Amino acid sequence: MRIRLGHVGCLIVMMFCAAGVAEAGDGVLLKPRFSKGQLQYIEGLSESKQTIKSQFGSMEMTLIKKSGHFQKVESTSMDGMEFSTFMERMSLTLDSPMMGKLSYDSDIPSMEEAPNLKQMLEPMIGEKMILKVDRDLKVTDVKGIDEILAKVEKKNAANPFAAGLRASFNKELISRQWRSIQIDPLPNTEVHIGDTWKYYPEEDVAQLGLSVKFDCTCKLDRVGKQDGRNVAFVSFEGKPTEYHQRMQVGGPLPKMEIKSGSLKGTFTFNIDDGRLLERDYNSECALGSAPAKEAKGDEAAAANGGMQVSLKSKNHVAFRTSDDRAKEKAANAKKAAELKAKEEKEAEDDESGDDADGEE
Repeated sequence: MRIRLGHVGCLIVMMFCAAGVAEAGDGVLLKPRFSKGQLQYIEGLSESKQTIKSQFGSMEMTLIKKSGHFQKVESTSMDGMEFSTFMERMSLTLDSPMMGKLSYDSDIPSMEEAPNLKQMLEPMIGEKMILKVDRDLKVTDVKGIDEILAKVEKKNAANPFAAGLRASFNKELISRQWRSIQIDPLPNTEVHIGDTWKYYPEEDVAQLGLSVKFDCTCKLDRVGKQDGRNVAFVSFEGKPTEYHQRMQVGGPLPKMEIKSGSLKGTFTFNIDDGRLLERDYNSECALGSAPAKEAKGDEAAAANGGMQVSLKSKNHVAFRTSDDRAKEKAANAKKAAELKAKEEKEAEDDESGDDADGEE
């Protein structure tokens, strides 16, 4: 199968969870808790390396994504809740032998940034989405997606990176990520130290439009103090169990099996305030298909040729206050000014050198 680089989707939705305390007992209530007007800045960082080997050769890609957005609880009722969210920062670095190294950071602009990435991501900054959640904490609707996509597509008619954005940035993806981070890790009941429960996160393989599902077991390790706060410390680990084709980025994929893999991480909850503080995990997964015994014609070879896929990632999510974001933004503005001055000086030096060569 002839594989082409999948369009880089953006991980837009990074929400938050909360934890409560059981009354003066031995247990801790780990359950989502929201109140009207609640505002947080959610920061996500992921680093992934994806390698694909097939009869057509090898393709490797490294993605480093950093995003930050504000989330506010607009309303709560017996029927559910409404959240508003808008992106405050987008940073993406893509490194592959095919395309070289491309980068963009909305907080720290650079003369070296990739125009195609900037053109695709910049229109999303500041755009609002509304998530509706029912009483069972399932996302029933996401408003604002079509408006954001229309704005991006208007400015990216000839941008190959944006061509597949509509297939990757959609209600299904946003809803899945919202639950995976905010709802699914929690047992939704009172637990004691040493108790365990299940969690099923998913990892994306952008090159193929796949997501790999992991079967993890969480454990409440301890409850203690951190920076003067009462905090629950949870660990989780597991193995990959299945994969799904989320979007089509090339020809038909051969049927693959999960060969090996693991996922291991931790998260912490501020028991006093009832909110998640941080979540970290590392994952890896290897998938493979056997070469076809018989393949007649190019189409059969593409559909049945052997393939090996490797995914490794590091992930971090932090839940901050508005003041935290203001301090970070001020620090990044200083870095941006220093970088601009440095790049302008280098450009002047290069120009002076060219003029001197011309005079000679």
